[in-house]
Amino acid sequence: MKLSAEFLADAEERLSNTAHAPSPPQRRRARRAQVDAAVPVDLPGIAVAPPMAAGEVEERSIGPDDMVDMSFLERALVAGRPVCRIVVELHGASEFATGFMVSPRVMMTNQHVLPTADRAERARAEFDLRIDGAMQMHSGVPFAFRPDLFYASDKALDVAFVAVAAESIRGGRRLTEFGHHRLFAAPRKIEPGDAITIIQHPRGEPRKIALRENRLLAFLDDDRLLYGSDTASGSSGAPAFSDDFQVVALHRAGRAARKDGGYLLLDGTVVASLRGIDESRVDWEANEGVRISAICRYVTERLGHDSDHDNGNELLEELKSAMAHGGDVISQLQQGLTAEPLRGLATGVAQRQPSALGAATALTPGAVLDLPLRVQVSLATTPSVASGQVAVASPDVVTGAFAEKYVSPRIDTDYTNRRGFDTKFLGRTVGLPRLTPAGKALAATMDGRTRVDYEHFSVVLHRERRMAIYTASNVDWIKEHRFGELTRKDLTGLKDGEIEKWVSDPRLPAAWQLPDTFYTKDRKSFDKGHLVRRDDVCWGATTEEVIRANGDSFHVTNCSPQRSDFNRSAEDDRAWGDLENLIQHGVTRCCVFSGPVFDDVDPEFEGRDEVGPTRVQIPSRYWKVVVEQADDGSLRSYAFILRQDLTDVQMEELDVPAVWKTRRIKIAALEAELALLKFTAAVRAADVLG
Repeated sequence: MKLSAEFLADAEERLSNTAHAPSPPQRRRARRAQVDAAVPVDLPGIAVAPPMAAGEVEERSIGPDDMVDMSFLERALVAGRPVCRIVVELHGASEFATGFMVSPRVMMTNQHVLPTADRAERARAEFDLRIDGAMQMHSGVPFAFRPDLFYASDKALDVAFVAVAAESIRGGRRLTEFGHHRLFAAPRKIEPGDAITIIQHPRGEPRKIALRENRLLAFLDDDRLLYGSDTASGSSGAPAFSDDFQVVALHRAGRAARKDGGYLLLDGTVVASLRGIDESRVDWEANEGVRISAICRYVTERLGHDSDHDNGNELLEELKSAMAHGGDVISQLQQGLTAEPLRGLATGVAQRQPSALGAATALTPGAVLDLPLRVQVSLATTPSVASGQVAVASPDVVTGAFAEKYVSPRIDTDYTNRRGFDTKFLGRTVGLPRLTPAGKALAATMDGRTRVDYEHFSVVLHRERRMAIYTASNVDWIKEHRFGELTRKDLTGLKDGEIEKWVSDPRLPAAWQLPDTFYTKDRKSFDKGHLVRRDDVCWGATTEEVIRANGDSFHVTNCSPQRSDFNRSAEDDRAWGDLENLIQHGVTRCCVFSGPVFDDVDPEFEGRDEVGPTRVQIPSRYWKVVVEQADDGSLRSYAFILRQDLTDVQMEELDVPAVWKTRRIKIAALEAELALLKFTAAVRAADVLG
């Protein structure tokens, strides 16, 4: 996470009395100069040996012996698995940090990364974000945080603990696949001069490991230590390891080089303060970490005894048990229990088999099978099943003693109180799209009407494709209408360990809807993609209205099967989620129309519904039209069409960034793509593209 200049300045003031040590950048510059010039370079404190006589083949260690056994690399691969990138969405921008699992369900990071449970609710953890040995990118597996189950933090130690959901947001991956690290309470697990290895996500990038020139410099006090290492913004919360891959510190901040009472910049300039100085200009000489022994004292002596940290007692006991008894990835490796997960770790891609699809094929556990539909199906590591036997998965998500069940959220079953989309929401009329003759022939009808109304949005359903032709929603981000104090429990009525189950609309025939069963028995191929985003419609004059809108968003009529990375908002795969963030942070009130693009050539997927096997064509493109009111009272409309393969983009406001303009489309052109509907004259006239 990017540290503020004020935070860095305060940190440097606290560390100003620590002995100065040559910075890693200085050492690297000197070393590169020696290689480039091919002449000796004087390095302070290093004696240069005389030239060897002819035929002399003596071997020497130059400086500290940096050689380690090759097993170090295998342990490093395993040690990286519990480490995740943390993504925090704030004010339309993504901020990054690092965290790592310290028990089967609890992650640890810095308090300044997740200072509150509310901040944790707006963040996510992404595991396995890395570049493999074949130089292929793994885009990461996103998990939601569950601060409602457990959250605790301490500002003085700059440490935070938070529970993580047992199953990934998309793709059906289990949290237990990634394991955890054990926190050892014993002090002085390393000594000054010993090597330190940091596994991190600097600047939010794929997982990296800092191996070179990393040494413990000093113990600052009982709680903190100082080390030389390469880190960057986004490294906050990373684990610092000994050579045995015991976690010795929680990385938290950098320390700038001092000179003449000021702070040294890379260009040699000395400044009195770091406030207002870009951190990339600072000559960072060392890093500060929180000692694990101090964190263990906090867990054992204060957590559970402090009224502020009473929630999540079961997970607190799980954390204490993990500290006492292990079960961590390094212990399992030493016991020979992690050989299977290491298979395919170098590339993560299953070898292509010459046999035809459907023939008996041996698949490597942990591998990824890339289907022609570009849906990645993860083959989780499971016990082998003998030929002819069938392995049946539990319908619940289970990890250790905790199970997550799919339960219907609060649904107001008196549908007579739903008004649906309000055409006068913006003060000027924004009418619903009208169906073409082809659209009318395919639209589901209810009491002779094609429009199905919910709280703050409406849906028109395609009865053959069993998903929406379009949705129309009124979006309100005015703070006074948001009831921000409502928790997930308030909105859904669910208990700890329960996940929202999508429900069918009883007003429509079941044969016209894709039930929740389709998504839970789809071999984890697709996400349940909200067409109308839950957050967009969770507003109102009363809490009952907000709760009703939340529940309505979980009707399967508002759902569409989407590739597992299409709905995410992340650094390396910006798509539907980013466009939604653009809308949220660019306007306070708007009308949004959205839906899939139905193409005759859309590939078919064979899945199951509540009756039995079914074949469903999966849309490969989605569209969205945003209508807002300008300052002069006129309407402005923006149309987008999105494919399920998009590139990185950073968005902050509705002044559409250049990269998104390449995905913009005229509304008239969008109508030609859709064929089943036409927008009103007012929406077409407001098109900013003309």
